[in-house]
Amino acid sequence: MRNCFLSLSAAVRCLPLRTAWLMACDQVEHELAAVIATRLGLKPDDLQVRLHAAAAAAALRVINEYVGAGLLDGADPRKLGDESFAFIADAVRAATVGAVGDPVHIDEAPAEPDEGAANRQE
Repeated sequence: MRNCFLSLSAAVRCLPLRTAWLMACDQVEHELAAVIATRLGLKPDDLQVRLHAAAAAAALRVINEYVGAGLLDGADPRKLGDESFAFIADAVRAATVGAVGDPVHIDEAPAEPDEGAANRQE
């Protein structure tokens, strides 16, 4: 089992860890769908929202695996991306063809989440 933890990419290939990792990625995708739907003024189950959420979740998964593998290999965390984490927004923006990825300013953010948000987290 120790060999399975030599790198993050190897670790997620071990079936129990892979299952948990994929379940976590699926949860991220659902959470992103709620956020993206709010930002685009659409419903979370809208096909466009679901496609953007899937693409954004995949981009975040790749970044997570890249950073995790770098850290496990002893890389300097400051060299795994830029200091402002703009590379994350850039990746999401690229994955969603510009539909999302830019920061939300506090005066533009919805004051309250929509009613269905709590139900989708179950």
